[in-house]
Amino acid sequence: MSLITCSKGHKNPDGSRFCFACGEPLSVPNVHTVGVETELPPGTRLRDRYVIRHQLGQGGFGRTYLAEDTGRFNELVVLKELTPSDQGTYALQKAEELFQREAGMMHKLQHPQIPRFGEIFRDGRRLFLVQEYIEGKNYQSLLDDRLAIGQRFSEAEIIQLLRQLLPVLSYLHRQGVIHRDISPDNIIRRAKDGIPVLIDLGGVKQIAIDVATQVAQTGLTQAHYI
Repeated sequence: MSLITCSKGHKNPDGSRFCFACGEPLSVPNVHTVGVETELPPGTRLRDRYVIRHQLGQGGFGRTYLAEDTGRFNELVVLKELTPSDQGTYALQKAEELFQREAGMMHKLQHPQIPRFGEIFRDGRRLFLVQEYIEGKNYQSLLDDRLAIGQRFSEAEIIQLLRQLLPVLSYLHRQGVIHRDISPDNIIRRAKDGIPVLIDLGGVKQIAIDVATQVAQTGLTQAHYI
């Protein structure tokens, strides 16, 4: 049996639409898919304000870029681009609707261990979310560095990490928010003070899943009446 691998390396049975481990939408043939947007090159200016430095990563939801905010003294920010696998008009409208809803929730979150929310905006067929840039390495990279020299995190270090994460998790739960994807990839050790910061609340990924699901349900409904 052939397998489909998501961007994080999880294996899934052939024909799966979403990763069973992390929920990421998987790339499957779709006759309705048209002109998925290409990567933005360094120097690209968006909204006459944000200048792309380089791409940070790519997943099932789209791409993440490091950019300069020329409207705030060239402060570094993260731009998350939402790219629905289905680029039809309905999918884009639904994605923007859900993006707006998610942004409203993120705007209310104020905690030193969560990146500050900036804004969302649309550029042509592209949807972007702006967040504070956290300088530092994620814990997966830190672990890989240790493993490369035959070391691991000590028990004391792991206990300290968990204790440092409890305040932000408690805050999120009081706000009725579930992170959805707590993993070493999504925890950055902030360079300036060594405090762990939770990134990628899973909202953008969940939007991609919701859009794909609703588009599929709409297609089935339409097919039923044809």
